[in-house]
Amino acid sequence: MSDRIGRTEAKRLLGRTSLPEPTAAAKAEVDLAAHHLVHEASAGLPAAWAQRIADEADPRSADLRDALDQAVLGTDISARRPNWWAIVSAVQWAAFAVLVAAVVWLLAVAVLGLINLSIDVPRWLGVPAPFWLAGGGALVGMITAVLSRWLAGIGARRRAAATDRRLRAAIEQVAEQEVLAPVREVLDTHRTVRENLARAASE
Repeated sequence: MSDRIGRTEAKRLLGRTSLPEPTAAAKAEVDLAAHHLVHEASAGLPAAWAQRIADEADPRSADLRDALDQAVLGTDISARRPNWWAIVSAVQWAAFAVLVAAVVWLLAVAVLGLINLSIDVPRWLGVPAPFWLAGGGALVGMITAVLSRWLAGIGARRRAAATDRRLRAAIEQVAEQEVLAPVREVLDTHRTVRENLARAASE
């Protein structure tokens, strides 16, 4: 019987608990899972032993809540900056620098033209180079902005999934230590008492 009390019951019992105070729906689900656990573990046991199991599996226990608090607080949810961040940032700064240089170039040509001075401005495909640089810098900046937003979305989902796995593992460990292990201990004690009584009766 005790073999059925494992990771699945841990997830069902505590998988939806949350901080701060859980919602009414979450409390109801936890109570239902605890009731299911008690029902399976205490099937066929005398009332006194069934009550002991119910006490051990009580999800409203202060010790259980404290253990969950510590487990959640102790779970590492930090995330390092992704490798692509530095590359995209460098490209964006370079594109911005090219754009600024092109604008300054165009302004310088315009100011010199006002005082009847001219400088030779190279042309690429018939278009002055500063326009190419300004347009290219703006285009690269927009592309990298869109790309970084897309990559950030992917990274955020991965970090959320990793954090969820770590939190669930921490909660399952609390469930094992604070609920499932004590329930198994009650079952083991009952089995030992029953075996001793059966042995004494046969002697």
